[in-house]
Amino acid sequence: MYTSGSTGRPKGVVVTHEGLANLAVEERVRFGVSSGSRVSQVSSPSFDAVVYEWLMAFSVGARLVVAPPGVFGGVGLVELWEAEGCRIVL
Repeated sequence: MYTSGSTGRPKGVVVTHEGLANLAVEERVRFGVSSGSRVSQVSSPSFDAVVYEWLMAFSVGARLVVAPPGVFGGVGLVELWEAEGCRIVL
């Protein structure tokens, strides 16, 4: 996985899998995620924060709404969320 941290330059990091189960449970409870939820993925798959979005959706069988290339924010992203019924956005 790659992260830029405070330097702004991508660097590879090793992240253990310990604690992922607890994180998934906390996300479900805190955000009320269920199998009928729609979770937005706006993070790049190469960015460490994407794990939050993936765990939130995949740990309960929710739908992951992935923004298509070229949609980074603004009206286009809001329209995507509305069309997909996406109510969980990090």
